[in-house]
Amino acid sequence: MTNAEGRGLRVVVLGVVVGGLVLPILAGLWQPLAAAFGYLPAIGARTLTLDPWRQLAALPGVWTSLALTLWTGLVSTLLALLLAFGCAAAAYGRIGTKRGLRFLTPLLAAPHAAMAIGLAFLIAPSGWLARAVSPWATGWRLPPDLAIVHDPM
Repeated sequence: MTNAEGRGLRVVVLGVVVGGLVLPILAGLWQPLAAAFGYLPAIGARTLTLDPWRQLAALPGVWTSLALTLWTGLVSTLLALLLAFGCAAAAYGRIGTKRGLRFLTPLLAAPHAAMAIGLAFLIAPSGWLARAVSPWATGWRLPPDLAIVHDPM
């Protein structure tokens, strides 16, 4: 494989990965954004307009609520950051490597466990993939009785 072919392959793989991450997010954002601008075909609203935003701005107390929300979000983020820095500074040089890793293990495992649970919901016999193609592609009226997680209970 030449250098140009390798570079082309990397561009294709990067495009597939970015597309696989960005396109589902955009698909999920499309409907709420369309509804925010008045496009709701279910109720007969089929034009984009700024009227929902004007109605929101006209509500009493909306600007106070927005300011309070922003203030609370920023201050709580800053306090969490300061608390994390304080805990790290207090533990620096006091906790041995093995003991520190024992405390970090649950924190590092939580995102991986969440990903595993999400993947199980996706590929399970009654998961979203099977439901997307059933019964027209699989012929299943009920999901097959497969114990893929090795837990018969």
